[in-house]
Amino acid sequence: MDTVPESDEYEPSLDKRDRRIILATLGFIASVLIGDIVSDWREGSSSGHLATEAVLLVSALAGLGRILLSNRQMAAQARVSDEQLQKVRNEAFRWRREASQLIEGLANSIDAELERWQLTAAEKEIALLMLKGLSHKEIASLREVSEQTVRRQAFSIYQKSGVSGRAELCAYFLEDLLTAKPKTVERTVKEFGISEGISTV
Repeated sequence: MDTVPESDEYEPSLDKRDRRIILATLGFIASVLIGDIVSDWREGSSSGHLATEAVLLVSALAGLGRILLSNRQMAAQARVSDEQLQKVRNEAFRWRREASQLIEGLANSIDAELERWQLTAAEKEIALLMLKGLSHKEIASLREVSEQTVRRQAFSIYQKSGVSGRAELCAYFLEDLLTAKPKTVERTVKEFGISEGISTV
């Protein structure tokens, strides 16, 4: 069962079309009332009648003001959301730019180590896919081979590398990097032959 949020500021949302219709309606009512009040006042209508129309006019104007204020608040919130989204995008772009050299160096280092293990081209591809987190079934589907074939090649990778399984294979390449402190990362960058100037924060 849906419940209304427990907030004094909760109000049903209206789309732009609904708001425009309401604004136009209230604006029309207000203009009619103004004309009617002026006409009745000139004709000498009773103060009670004029007061009633004045109350209706104030109500219409209050409704107009409330919706216009709400529109301004929504526009301000949209600007803030856009600014926050752009800030996140800028941060993501900065991270990709700064990390690209490190990632490239790590990829080259992994490739060199797989070569040192004398893996076949197929075994290298499977090793890389396992490092990316794909299961044997997913790798088999991607390479259009049987899952049993992938398991045999994975076993061959473990034998040639001297690791006991997938977890140790991933840890072999990633554990030190993921737990490294900034100075360690900086040293890793230099060991991988990556150009200087990259942020290690």
